[in-house]
Amino acid sequence: MRLAGFLNIYRNRALRAYAGSLSISMTADFGFITVVPIQAARVLGAPAAGLVLALNVAPTIIAGTYLSTYADRLPRRAVMLATEGARALAMILLVLFPQELWSLMTVALATGILSTLNTAVRKAVLPSLVMDGSLQGANAAATAASAVGQLLGPVAAGLIMDYAGAAVAYAAVAAGYLAATLALLPIPNLPAAAPATRRGRPALTQLHVMTLTVPRMLIITGVTFCLAGGALNLLEMMIAEGLFQGGATGYGLLITAWGWGSLLGSVLLGSVAMPQTLRVYASSLLAIGAVVIMFGVVPQLWMVVALSAAGGIASAWRTVTSTMLMQQHTPDSLRGRAFGLLLVTGGAAMSASYLATGPLIAAVGVRVSCLIAGGVIAATAPLVPWLVRKAPARREGAPEASSDVPAGGGR
Repeated sequence: MRLAGFLNIYRNRALRAYAGSLSISMTADFGFITVVPIQAARVLGAPAAGLVLALNVAPTIIAGTYLSTYADRLPRRAVMLATEGARALAMILLVLFPQELWSLMTVALATGILSTLNTAVRKAVLPSLVMDGSLQGANAAATAASAVGQLLGPVAAGLIMDYAGAAVAYAAVAAGYLAATLALLPIPNLPAAAPATRRGRPALTQLHVMTLTVPRMLIITGVTFCLAGGALNLLEMMIAEGLFQGGATGYGLLITAWGWGSLLGSVLLGSVAMPQTLRVYASSLLAIGAVVIMFGVVPQLWMVVALSAAGGIASAWRTVTSTMLMQQHTPDSLRGRAFGLLLVTGGAAMSASYLATGPLIAAVGVRVSCLIAGGVIAATAPLVPWLVRKAPARREGAPEASSDVPAGGGR
């Protein structure tokens, strides 16, 4: 696939609306994770920032286990509209109470639930918007759209916060979520992937996903990655604020550099054929681990910025390959729950990571914490071939055999 082929993906009107809304939504998301933890850190220090970030991802245990079931049983367009609009409303509380820790914690909790459901639905619905042969390009386009949000959100939110105050920054984030809601309107209504039924509890039906070899591997390696990678936001914030005194703008610059790398990685991956998806996925984990290790070694902020760009490239390849593997190896009737379970387990690991990283930084410092986190991420790569070694041979990109799926589609 050439670059022109990647750009041709955007001729799809529904995909253009999807990607545009995703860019705006991710701009708001990255604005949120820039200003909220910094505000918490300025109020009560690094442990408070870790607590707020943990609250933002902890609800994935609830949302992923129960609500993502309805990502398969309700019209997915309606779910996307509802979750985007609800996040805009939640941000109003921070506009009214920008300095209070309780308001930061409440909104972090609420947006964590809504973001989890929104992410599961967005990933599950994408194959329904494109032709089968366009899935790699569509996922690359979605990752590029996310990268655009990562480019715009952190620096814009950091500048607004530094020069106009937290309340104005929160209002800008709310406006972003509202714009993302409106941008979704051109997407056609899609029927629910799985009809409503009362058989089985949501938590139990989700466990059917673990009978599928590749999704099981993605979930296990995702947990290992998030145990260390979940601390990356907090580590970058402390590198910018504590190690190099860069302030909110410096933190935003690191996230933006990661976004530029992610955008480049998405375009590259959307422009070439990818016959070895599992190998690319494992290699991306190894590369991200190496980048985080180097965070703890380099002596100047501009070097960290350059490493962030390299990490963004690897992160884009990890995102595209893991999403494609989950989409291709999970039946449509289980796809929302599969991504929900991936978010549940990853969110639980990230929550533990956020809560542990603050005390870890206090105990051993930022640099040693980077070495530890990077080492754990790099060690995840060998798990990929080991976990699929016993899987039956199948054509690359083909879905799992239907015998892997419980009777009734897992409903």
